[in-house]
Amino acid sequence: MTRAVLALPITDIAIGERLGFYHEPHAMQLGARIAIEGQSDPIHVRCNGNAAKVPWTLVAGLHRLRGVGLVGLDTIDAIQVADASVSPDALRRLELSENLDHRERRPIERAILMVERARLEEAVDHPGRVGEASQVRAGRARQSASITMMDAEGWKKRSALAAGCSIPTLERHLRLHRTIVEALPDLAQALNFHPLGASLTAMTRLAQVRDQGRRVVAEAILADAAVSSVDEACARVAGASRKGNRSGGSDDAKFLASWDRLSPKTRRPLAIHIADTVSVSIAAEMIASFTKRGLI
Repeated sequence: MTRAVLALPITDIAIGERLGFYHEPHAMQLGARIAIEGQSDPIHVRCNGNAAKVPWTLVAGLHRLRGVGLVGLDTIDAIQVADASVSPDALRRLELSENLDHRERRPIERAILMVERARLEEAVDHPGRVGEASQVRAGRARQSASITMMDAEGWKKRSALAAGCSIPTLERHLRLHRTIVEALPDLAQALNFHPLGASLTAMTRLAQVRDQGRRVVAEAILADAAVSSVDEACARVAGASRKGNRSGGSDDAKFLASWDRLSPKTRRPLAIHIADTVSVSIAAEMIASFTKRGLI
């Protein structure tokens, strides 16, 4: 069924919390195009209840909505896709259904969208247990006749299907979210819009840099838009550390770069030595970090 296209005042549309990033240059480009050529792709909105401050809420189309405002237009074409009776999860699915179809999404932003879709699907199969460790879930599957391992992974299959990718590609993006979006929340958006942020290979390589070394390398990437690879950024970090050491500066970056090159087998005795020699205050910080990561 074809839905009617509505011409809505932009001041009548609430935006609310959004997934992904807002990029003003992109919004300005879209707004300018709409001003010249007209709008061929309406935004999607929900009709709010009578008690709402404004009659509409945006479902999808943030950059188009912001863009028309930036170029001085007062109205925007929209299609109603939901009303006030729609649940928050269903509304989020509507938002994701459009945004995941945009293949130009960069890897970090796409990871945010894919993680949100995966959370919705996981909640269907495992209500109240989203994010449960795979070992715990496998144990429940062995102990319950009502849970099978196929059930345990069904949410991943549906999430990958919704994103138009394979389960390994989905899992790759989930790791990106964990190691960049969650671990470097203050740098994630800037990394997304950096030239290297367009490359899934580059962002996967950054995700492989371990622990605090990842932040140091990410900051080196953001310091220069012309850096050509994550490995180049790693080399710059190591080089800056050597130069700093000659002049009496900090050797933190050098230590982190060296640590990243060690194998897990080599790290083990060193980590135990560090744990045996740190102060009580540092040990408390380590315990807090381990707890936050779910390791203890």
